[in-house]
Amino acid sequence: MLESHKRIGKRLVPPLSEIGPWKEVSWVDEILPELLWIGLLNAEHGIARGAHVCAEVTKAAKPELEVLDQNAFLCLASSFELFSQDHLARIRQRLESAGVLSDLQVAVLPLCVAYPKCPLVGLVHGTDDLERATAQIRRAVSSLFSRWDEAATFVQIHAVYMTFLQGRLFVTQETSLANFPAVEAYPHTEESRKIAAACRNSINMLLNDSPPRSAMSWSGYFWNRGLELEKCAPLRPASES
Repeated sequence: MLESHKRIGKRLVPPLSEIGPWKEVSWVDEILPELLWIGLLNAEHGIARGAHVCAEVTKAAKPELEVLDQNAFLCLASSFELFSQDHLARIRQRLESAGVLSDLQVAVLPLCVAYPKCPLVGLVHGTDDLERATAQIRRAVSSLFSRWDEAATFVQIHAVYMTFLQGRLFVTQETSLANFPAVEAYPHTEESRKIAAACRNSINMLLNDSPPRSAMSWSGYFWNRGLELEKCAPLRPASES
């Protein structure tokens, strides 16, 4: 079991710890804003349809990402900052051909209304009442605030699903993720619960393997804008990582 470890002095270092550098990633501060759009999809259309739309978004955006020679994760909202208006127009056209553009726009519209600098705004057309949009975002954030709750778990499952489809995640037969389709039964089977746990553990990797983020990244803007919209903030859970 220790054959793949590397000896450094008196210590045996596992291979994974040599990948990095790793940084602490906060679920609430950084990851939740990135995956909120998936939560909105699931809340509006249900888990199964949400997964289907996520898959089509991956298929539609992946060719544009390859043209740009970028390795961003398409499940992260900030990845769409990479696309020009021409790229976004082609992505919209593919989504419309796949029959999911309206589903995406309906679900994400409140986010783009309340947060005009949302990276997904180039995919959305429409208007909404700001107060109503803010209320929808408040409900969505509240439902996702604990990453172990069922709604948040399915958001992370969908994010991992998109990463598989994008060709950015590979697993061996020995890992829980090897039988990924079995996660559809979550939380009703032991296997699905193990796969869901593996999905949660994989999410931090996405932000660690993404380009460095400034203090005014999408996540920073999201929370600062949130304070402009509503002065009160929800209490932070005791553990969020």
